[in-house]
Parts: sequence; C-alpha cells; structure tokens
Amino acid sequence: MSTINRISGLASGLDTETMVKDLMKAERKPLDSLLRKKQMDSWQRDDYRELNLMIASFRDNTMRDMKLQSTYLKKTISSSNDSIVTAKQKGNPSLDAYVIKDVQLAVAGTPHATNFSTTVSDPNTALGNTFDLKIKGHTGVEKTIEVTATDSMNSIISKINSVSSDTGVVASFNAVDKKMVFTANKNGATDMSIAVVSPGTSTPATTNFGLADYSATAVGQDDVKGSVTINGTTLQISSNTFTYDGMEFTFKQNSIPGQTYTISASPDEDAIFNSISKFVEDYNTLIDKLNSKISEARYKDYQPLSDEEKAAMDEKVIEKWEEKAKSGLLRRDPMITDALTQMRNAIFNPVSGVDKKFDLLTEIGISTTRPGGEGSASNYLDKGKLFIDEKKLREAIRANGNDVMDIFTKSSSSTDSQTKYAESGIAQRLYDTLGSITSTITKKAGSLGMTDESEYYTMGKSMKSLNEQISKWKDRLEDIENRYWSKFSALENAMNRMNSQSAWLSQQLGG
Repeated sequence: MSTINRISGLASGLDTETMVKDLMKAERKPLDSLLRKKQMDSWQRDDYRELNLMIASFRDNTMRDMKLQSTYLKKTISSSNDSIVTAKQKGNPSLDAYVIKDVQLAVAGTPHATNFSTTVSDPNTALGNTFDLKIKGHTGVEKTIEVTATDSMNSIISKINSVSSDTGVVASFNAVDKKMVFTANKNGATDMSIAVVSPGTSTPATTNFGLADYSATAVGQDDVKGSVTINGTTLQISSNTFTYDGMEFTFKQNSIPGQTYTISASPDEDAIFNSISKFVEDYNTLIDKLNSKISEARYKDYQPLSDEEKAAMDEKVIEKWEEKAKSGLLRRDPMITDALTQMRNAIFNPVSGVDKKFDLLTEIGISTTRPGGEGSASNYLDKGKLFIDEKKLREAIRANGNDVMDIFTKSSSSTDSQTKYAESGIAQRLYDTLGSITSTITKKAGSLGMTDESEYYTMGKSMKSLNEQISKWKDRLEDIENRYWSKFSALENAMNRMNSQSAWLSQQLGG
C-alpha cells in the first residue's frame, strides 16, 4: 500500500498526529481482536502439545515395558557355590532350579609367537638401518616391508601390522625387556617365516638392533572345549560363560567329581513390585496434569496484551498478566476429558480370558481408593488416581505371579476391535489407547516442528485463515489512516490558502 504525504497542523494549529492516532484506535479494534485470538490460539495449541508430549512419553517410557512379559519374569538368582558357578538372568528361564555337575572348563587357545631381544631403548628413535623384511605366516602370503634409515621401531611395527590381514602375523614391542614380538593372528599350530635381506635382493642382511631370520612351524594351543551337565543333560561349551534356557552361566573352576551344585531362580518380588509402583506413580502424574488443565481457572478479564500495552508495563507485571491470560485455555476441554475417560476405562474394565479371580486391578491390590480413605468421597477428590495396597500386591506377585503378568500383558489375536480390547491386558490396552489419544491431539494441534500454518493439523489451517484476515485488516487500516491524513492535509492546504489570502488583503488595506 502506498502512503500519502502527511502534513501536520502547522496552519490549523491542530495536533494532527494525536487526532489520527485516536481515530485509528477505534478503527483498530477488529484487528486487535484478531491478534488476541491468534495469541490465545497459539497458547492453547502449545498447551495441547505439552500434554501430548507427556502422554507420548508415558506411553513410550512406562507402558512399553509394562506390556512386556519380561517385566514380570524377573528372577532373583543364587548359587549354592559361587566359587564353581554363578548365573544371571538373560531371558525368561523356564525352571526354578538348575542342578550342575561334571564341570570341565573350556580352555582358550594360544597363538604361535616368537621374539627377538633388541638394543632399542626408545621405540620412536630412527634405527639407521636399511633393509627389506619378508614376512609370511599361516595364510601363505608373503609381504615385503621396506625399512629405511629413518624408520623407528614403532614405524616398522606399524608397517608390519598394516599387512597383517594378508600375512597372518602381527608385531609388537615390549619396552620393559626391549623385545620385538611376532605373533600369529590365529590360535594353534601355524607356520611363520621372517627374512631380513638387503633391499631388493634375497641376500641376507643384518640389523643393528637384534632382528634376525626366523622360520618355524610352531604349535600354539588350540581352543579346548569344555563340558557341563545341567539337569542331566551334558553340554559342550566353547566358553566358560554361556547362555542356556534364559540364564547366563559362568563357570569358574572344574567341579569336584560326583559333587552337584544348584542355581536357584525365584521371582524377584521387589523388582516386579517396583515396576508396577513406577507405573502407578507415572500414571498418577499424568492424570494429575490432565485434570489440572481441564479444571484450571479461567480469567476472562485478562486478555493477551498488545505491543502498545506491553510497552507501557513493567516486565514482571507483563509476566503475571500473561500467566493469568494463559490460565484455563483447556478448561473443560472435551478432547482431554475424553482422553481421561478412555484411560480409566482401559484400566478398570475387566480382562477377558484370564482367571476370574484376577481379571481386575483391584484384585491384585490396585484401586482408586486411598488406603484408609472414605470410599467414594475420597475417590472423587483424588480424580481417578491409583493407590496400591502393598501387602495385597506383594502377596499376589508372590503367590500368583503368572496371573499378575496376564492381567497386564495378555494379548489378543482377534480381528474384532471390541473383542481385542476386552481380551487385551491392561498394559497392552492402555498402550493402544494412549496411541489413539496422541494421534487425535496431533490431528488438532500438530506436533513440535510443524509450522504455524501447516495444513496437516486443524489448528494450523485455522491459524492460516486467521493470518489472512489479519493481513487484510492491516491493509484496510492503512487505507483508512491514509484517508484521515488526506482529509487533514486538505484542511491544512485550505488553511494555508486562506492565511495567504488574508495576509494579502491586510497588506492591500494597510497600503
């Protein structure tokens, strides 16, 4: 939009600037209303996203584990003789006890190696020799290493090791006893030959630090498998730590002939109880946040501040004002209210297909009744929070561990959504429900990273429309302001002409 030349009230004596500003205040009201709505919508969108992030975090960090059987199959492992064998849980052990006997340890093999005593004190100092080093190991491939007068012990070793995948030989240097060591890179009997020759020839050469020719077939130690008998089954083992039936066993020494040892695996009551307690704690934190948002006080007298209003206020006052202006934007929000209802239904509807004595959380000691509370009145005040009867839950874990696991983790193969919902364990059911809730909120409010005017969520489309209206109103107000200035400028021009004429007449009459 173009602007006109603005002439202040020099001729009329009017405060034109102030008059136009006052006139525009009334004209700006529709735009101010749109800008306030834009700010309110942005705050509300951010509230939705904050809650959605909490819901998604609870789903991914808590419910993902709660729907896994491994959470409820944690074991406490003990050994009757730790000096012979220890164990730890690696999966889902099928037995409560493992009887061990006839332990014969596996023995790791050793490689073919040879060494040369040297006179080298500093492995980084140039040795001053020039020769070729021909190396061949168990691979049968010979490589020539060119050694120059500027090479040090470390640089020679680096050259040797750079082709070790071809030769099958690696080199190292022991600074303590000044020995250069050549080692095969596989265990057992291997060939190794090292030839020190003059550069580009097959003529033997000498070095000034002790390296010489070597050729031999040496017997290293092959890996020796061990064996152990577990619950009557004899197993060959290539390592003294191995996994069997969800247990990782570590054997430390050969057993005494005829002696048996027992690894016991019992439910880890504390670990299972703590996992369920964490679920309850995280669930309560989430619904407390959701409930606080839909019950938050709304202060309708506190609207978003315009830039002019902010300019006239102290920062602390602005902060307190906006705190009240942001409050209650999701009060009685139907989407969040429905989310809470879905979560409660997922938790408290019975699970089909499990033991009828354990198809509800209340039957394992988890309910909405505060211990020592007064029934429904207490339930209402706590707004659906869960509470644990520790004695009852621990007893259920101890005596009916599989039933506790089933009520949380049971899965359904039904293709009918209602049947699948009814047959799913509480953790699986709640996990799926939370996924649906986050999807619904995302469709409305988008997610972090989406632009304000994205077409992929409802509030983004509304924001785009709102911005278009704001842009039109800004253009319209500029036109209105220009018209006001045009009229005042015309008045100034008329006053100037009148003053000029009056001055001319006064001059004529005075003459």
